[in-house]
Amino acid sequence: MKKETLLEPRKASLNLFTELEKLKLIKLIRPAKKTLETKTGAVSRFCVSSAKSGARTLMGAGKKTQDIKLS
Repeated sequence: MKKETLLEPRKASLNLFTELEKLKLIKLIRPAKKTLETKTGAVSRFCVSSAKSGARTLMGAGKKTQDIKLS
């Protein structure tokens, strides 16, 4: 027999996400210190999947500049 779980909707907030992270239900993605405090530019990887499940990488990038060129 299936076990039923009843959920109640809650307003999204940092407190809620922090609570869920403490319960190990989610993992918050936070930028690395070096990408936040860079003087010129920095890239950091925070999640790399195994080759078995398909190569994927999540990266954070930081750049301090007045000019932004997108390509």
